[in-house]
Amino acid sequence: MMSRYTSRPFWQILLFYAICASLVYWLIYYFFVVRQVGIAGTSEQPGIAATPTPTPSEIVEFDLSPIQDSGVNGRVVLEAYDGKTVVRVTLAEAERSGPAQPAGIFVGGCPVRGQAAYELVPSVAGFSTTTIPVTLASLLSQRPLAVNITKSWAQPEIQVACGPFPTN
Repeated sequence: MMSRYTSRPFWQILLFYAICASLVYWLIYYFFVVRQVGIAGTSEQPGIAATPTPTPSEIVEFDLSPIQDSGVNGRVVLEAYDGKTVVRVTLAEAERSGPAQPAGIFVGGCPVRGQAAYELVPSVAGFSTTTIPVTLASLLSQRPLAVNITKSWAQPEIQVACGPFPTN
């Protein structure tokens, strides 16, 4: 006796399964990708307004230099956003491992630091981003200031990098 499926040609069985698989694939794609991401690959969905990415009104950049042959150097970027200042610290590739390194903005220059003016988020894996609640103009008016990075929480007295705010 012949099975019901074997009475059909193999190409018909294969075509049936290909159509079913395609239908399941497109349903999964629609419900889990298109509806999550939005229309035409954007993050917009009908009825939801897009949030524009703010553009900084002013940017100040300066370098961090090693202290006492620590080998730690990097870059500081100050960005002005709506009455606040975002401080981004990036350490060189070689310093992207190890413990978190405390950072701060201090009164004075490098390498002699004075009173702490603003505490920054510690540098983890070579990166730190902190928003401080003062305008960039107000921050720059407090010069001389410097960004200082220390070795670790266990050794805060060991300074490894420092960068003075530019004077112009």
